[in-house]
Amino acid sequence: MYKMGRFWWWRFTSFVVMNKKILNFTESNLSVVSEKSYDATDDNIISVGYGFKRIGDLVTNEKSLIFGVKQKKKLDELNEDEIIPAYVSVDGQVIQTDVVEMAEVTTMVNCGGDFYAWQSSPPPNQGLIRPIEGGSSAINYTEMAGYACTLGFLAKDNYDGAVVGISNVHCAATEPFAPVNPTLYNGVYVTNQIVQPSETAQPELDGVAFLKRISFLKPSSSNQADVAVYSLNKDFVQSTYKQVGLSSINNDLPFATCSELADLLKTDPYLYSSGRTTGPKGEGDIKLKINRINTTIQVGYYGDQNPKIIKFTDVIGFIAVPSSEVAKGRPYSIQCDWPIKGGDSGSCLIADINGEKKIIGLVFAGSIQNGICKEGFACNIQSVALAANIRSLASESGPVSPSPSTVFV
Repeated sequence: MYKMGRFWWWRFTSFVVMNKKILNFTESNLSVVSEKSYDATDDNIISVGYGFKRIGDLVTNEKSLIFGVKQKKKLDELNEDEIIPAYVSVDGQVIQTDVVEMAEVTTMVNCGGDFYAWQSSPPPNQGLIRPIEGGSSAINYTEMAGYACTLGFLAKDNYDGAVVGISNVHCAATEPFAPVNPTLYNGVYVTNQIVQPSETAQPELDGVAFLKRISFLKPSSSNQADVAVYSLNKDFVQSTYKQVGLSSINNDLPFATCSELADLLKTDPYLYSSGRTTGPKGEGDIKLKINRINTTIQVGYYGDQNPKIIKFTDVIGFIAVPSSEVAKGRPYSIQCDWPIKGGDSGSCLIADINGEKKIIGLVFAGSIQNGICKEGFACNIQSVALAANIRSLASESGPVSPSPSTVFV
């Protein structure tokens, strides 16, 4: 999310020390292992995920359970219960660990070209786009005028079969937490107007949708999806598959299956995304690549009245890499800044899986170091679909559910 004239961004909070030992697990589900590893440590660990081990500035092809910290310390500076072991056991299978500083990635100079064109001129995503396309700048003008976000993609609502727009809850509501009495929210959002582009000063002319419902976040337990559903004006729903500036997207995109999401490190696909601030990415010389999956992270801050840091699980991390590095294969010696930027929240993350492009996630956060984004994060699409009760446009049919209230908890 981006506050025009002022920079707002979802980032990891900063901590410093390594933590308690984690040795044996009996769950084969790596997202559970990541969350339990995160929960077993104190607040000095800010992320745990399954990804590619880093040696110095190189991202290798070795898979490991990665613990993210702000500052690494020498062994002789740690107490015994602060040392993370070199390996963990998951159902008897040994997996190596890796401890990385979130600021470890060094800014590189070999990442120019079209990837940074947005720094000198606004991308097409910020223009008036009719009919609506995924990747276009959009915001809940009623509650959040002056902010900017992205409408990520179009989907089918399982409640009524309508084509709806999908974005983040933090792009749609200033207070994303359930009140003590949820019935107080009945009907409150139905008049909230979604405008495209976010930068509009004419909501009466540029309104394209109304906020249909949001998925409340839980401040004291795990969350899997930062998602909101928009009821689109049917006049603007035509070429529903399109993503602004991505010419290779030419059909309705299915959602990646659970098994395809679990295999992302193995298949290591090319990724694509189109966002309000940085525009279309992935088709040029700079490629988007998976960095880690099944990740548990803490993200702040949510809510205007009483801002909170929220825990998310089963998150996908991705980075930007020059095509010349990708051609060499991992380890990558060069990593590019700004895979996403504030305002790209709500973007769709797409992967080419065995020659077929599929939606794998909904972008919602970034890791910011010294004012620069190094890694983007997306809620995986199966978590998003479950929370929002939606299916892909490519789906022939889906479950029919009773009509909900204007929000769901």
